Amino acid sequence: MNFQKILRMMEGRPGHYLVTLRALLSTKKIGKVIGKQGANHRTIETEFNIKLYFHSESDGYGRLTTSVGYPIQTACAWRNILFQIYDESPRFSNRLEIKFLVPLSLSVKLQNPSYSVLSKKQSNQCDLAEIANVSGVDLILQHEALPNTTEQILAFRVEDLDPATLDSFEMAVRMLATCFEHYSHDVYSPVNLYYLPNCAENPPIQSPAYQDFIEKNNIRNEISHSNDDSQLDIQTADSKQYHDPPLVHDETVDSSNFTV
Repeated sequence: MNFQKILRMMEGRPGHYLVTLRALLSTKKIGKVIGKQGANHRTIETEFNIKLYFHSESDGYGRLTTSVGYPIQTACAWRNILFQIYDESPRFSNRLEIKFLVPLSLSVKLQNPSYSVLSKKQSNQCDLAEIANVSGVDLILQHEALPNTTEQILAFRVEDLDPATLDSFEMAVRMLATCFEHYSHDVYSPVNLYYLPNCAENPPIQSPAYQDFIEKNNIRNEISHSNDDSQLDIQTADSKQYHDPPLVHDETVDSSNFTV
């Protein structure tokens, strides 16, 4: 890690905090982001004043990619990454999405209106619903954590790469980064078991703090799903209002369940 770069970034934005976002990118498309001899990688870091790291290994989930920066610059960088990945892809032949990783302890709060950072108290709306409705981006939260981790996949999905849609995606990422900034103690908690490539075959050592956390909060059971549905689909719509969404759903939630 380039600590001098991080220190310069911190000096440039006093009173704000750096945010780390982790995502799983397609191993087939990651080369577009890195570029020839790392040219695109360096351009993204310089243009948006962030640090971007690519894990040296990958598995069936994708290539672990980590960004470190302030929320505004981070959102701009991920907008650029989304565009580079899908710019030359035939329309509608692929899902235009970025799969972010969210710790379970933060995921619980993002689904609970009582912990909302983004919405007004009287709206009784959780932050995931707020991001979907304000930005217009579809959010798909996988109920199950990745094997041997306490991280879930939260996909941000769009249908096109026109400027307006990219603006919406950038807004959604900025809102998510704001939540990460506000709940940094959950993002960096010692009870977290972070995803690493091939974690399904190589379980990490679980700390006493993690075991105590699971026993007290039963987090894994709250988030897990009991039937065939494996994801919570949070989409934009304006027909019905959904109050106080529970942590466990019996069916995929469609776009009509969330409004501003």
